[in-house]
Amino acid sequence: MEQSYKSKRREEHRAKGLCKECNESSAPNSAFCEKHKEARRLYNKKRREDHRAAGLCILCNEPLVTAHYCERHRQESMAKGKKWTAALKAKVLEHYGNKCACCGETEPVFLTIDHINSDGYKHRAKTGYRITGNALWKEIVNKGYPNTYQILCWNCNSGRAINNGVCPHYSSNRAQNGPSLVYTEFKKVS
Repeated sequence: MEQSYKSKRREEHRAKGLCKECNESSAPNSAFCEKHKEARRLYNKKRREDHRAAGLCILCNEPLVTAHYCERHRQESMAKGKKWTAALKAKVLEHYGNKCACCGETEPVFLTIDHINSDGYKHRAKTGYRITGNALWKEIVNKGYPNTYQILCWNCNSGRAINNGVCPHYSSNRAQNGPSLVYTEFKKVS
């Protein structure tokens, strides 16, 4: 199928860094100049609002299954979100060593983030709520991977929570290994 004149023109404009609608330079990372970029944003916002009010998916004209999407787009959105979350978690795990700082577990499914000094309560007091999952992974990346976090497996993390900050790996081996190590003694895995 041959492209229309309009779609050929838009492709040429895009290749030259020009706005799809006019001959002005396009904004960085955009197919439109600032004027048309804002107009497109407002158009899309109104279109989404109109679709929602009519009970239609914001991306197509199918009936809503959730607040914004039809079944097909809900599934696509969920798959995209899972992929994004997995990539973000992998990035954080890689930075902190990809293994439990206590027992050395390396299976990503078993690994989680931990406040080294058991001071997650301070973080919650400052923000007013608990940050978990995607929000926590994203915050860690945005703050430049602070050294106040470490990777632990769920067993070590939970064991430490119910054993006064001491992993059961250490308290059960106290006779063999000497005094228990508390988590403030763990250092970031390199």
